[in-house]
Amino acid sequence: MAANTEHKQEQDYQVIQQQIVRKRKPKWKKRIAAVCSVICLGVIFGLVARYVFLVSDELLIAWFGLETKKKQEVHLSESEQSNIPTPSLLQDATMTPTPKEVLKPTNDQRPSHIPNQIPVEDGAAQEELSAIGMQVQFYEEIAMLAHNVKKSFVIVTSIESGVDWFEDTYETRKDASGLLLGSNGIEFLILVNLADIQNADMLEVTLADGTVSEGTLYAFDSNVGLAVIGVKQDAFTDKQKSEMLFASFAPQSAFAGMPVLALGILNGHENALEYGMVTSTDGTVSVVDGELSYYTTNIPEYTQASGFLVNFKGEIIGMLTQTMRQEQDKAVLSAVSITKLQGILQKLLNRTVHSYCGLKLSNIPESVLAREQLTHGVYVTGVELNSPALHGGIQSGDMITAINGEDITSVKVFEDKLLHSSPEEAWTITVVRGTQSAAKILEITVTLEQKRNQ
Repeated sequence: MAANTEHKQEQDYQVIQQQIVRKRKPKWKKRIAAVCSVICLGVIFGLVARYVFLVSDELLIAWFGLETKKKQEVHLSESEQSNIPTPSLLQDATMTPTPKEVLKPTNDQRPSHIPNQIPVEDGAAQEELSAIGMQVQFYEEIAMLAHNVKKSFVIVTSIESGVDWFEDTYETRKDASGLLLGSNGIEFLILVNLADIQNADMLEVTLADGTVSEGTLYAFDSNVGLAVIGVKQDAFTDKQKSEMLFASFAPQSAFAGMPVLALGILNGHENALEYGMVTSTDGTVSVVDGELSYYTTNIPEYTQASGFLVNFKGEIIGMLTQTMRQEQDKAVLSAVSITKLQGILQKLLNRTVHSYCGLKLSNIPESVLAREQLTHGVYVTGVELNSPALHGGIQSGDMITAINGEDITSVKVFEDKLLHSSPEEAWTITVVRGTQSAAKILEITVTLEQKRNQ
C-alpha cells in the first residue's frame, strides 16, 4: 500500500513539472520580428532625415559653402584666327595667309614703355634709318603681342611645409607658369606642368592683374606630366572675370622655321620673353600607350624654364619641358606639342576616364617592314607589369598590325584608338611574333582598364 502511494506521488510530481515548463517559441519568428523592426525604424529614420535635409538645405549651404551648381563641359579654345590682335609686321612673319582685315593695335594694347613711333630728324636720316626702324617696330610688335597673350598666363606657386633640425616650421615656395584653359561654371581651370607642383602642400594662383587665390589639384596625368588646377570663380569680381582671357590653341602643328615666342618664367624671372624659331618638329619621347612629340628651338636652354611656346598669331603651340625630350636636345629650349595633347587635355578638363593598355611602342622603319614582309604595324618595346596587355599575353618584340580588324599603321593611330575606347572594352589584337623565318600571327584578347595615376 505504501508503495502504491509513493508511485502516485511521483506521477503527480511529474504532472506538476510538465505543467510549469514554459513553452518555447520557434526561433524563426523572433528573427522575422527583429528584421521587421529594423526595416520600420530605417524607413522612419530616412523620412525624418529627408525632411530635415530639405528644411535645412539652404542653411547648410551657407554654413559649409556647399556647391549647388552643376559643372559644365569644358572645351579647349581652338580657332583658325586667334582672339589676340596680330600686328602688321608679325602677319608676314607667320607665313600664313593674311586675313582680309588686319587688326591694328590700339593705344591700350601697347605697353606703356613702348614708344608710339621712332623719332627721326629729317628725310635723309629717315631713309638711312628705315631698315633699323622696321626692325625696331618688329620688336615693338613682338613685345605688344606678348603683352596681350600674357593675359591668359598665371603664376602657380607650390608651397611645401616642413620642420627643420631645430623643430621650427618652414615653407618652400616655387613658382611655375600656368595657362588659363576655361571654366566649368564653378572653377577656372589652369594647365601647369605636373613636375612643378606634385610635392605641394598648398597651391596659390596669381593672375595677370596680381590677384592671388587658393588653387586645388583638379586632375592630372603622370604619364604625360600634365596637371590641371581649379580656382573657385566666386573668388573673383565680375570685372576680373570679364578681363580674363582663355588661351587659344593652334589648330595645326608647328613647322621648322616658324618664328615663336617663349613666354613664362625663365631662370627664375617672371613674365620673361624670348624670341626665336622652331628648328625641328620630329622629336618624340615614348610614354605608356603612346608617345609625346616635341619641338626644339634655337633659343638656349634655361636651367629653370616654365612656360609656353606661342606663334605670331598668339596661339599656344607647345609647353616648355625639361624632361620630355631626348638627351641630345637638352642644350636648347624644347616644348611638348600641345596640338597632339588636346585629346588628353579634353579628358582631364572634364575628368573623363581614360583607358589603359600598358604598352611601350615605337614606329617600325620602312626597311624593317620590308624585311619582315609587312605593310604596316608598330613595335612593342615594353609591357607594363600587372597591365591588361601583360595579362592578355602580349610580349616585348611583338609587332601589332591590327586591333579589332582595323590596321594600326603608327603609334599615333594606336593612341587615337585607345583615346576613343572605354575601360572594360575587349580588344582583339593581331600580332606578329618571331622573325620572318618563324613568324607567327596571333590573335590576342586584351581587356582594357581605367588609366592609372589619373
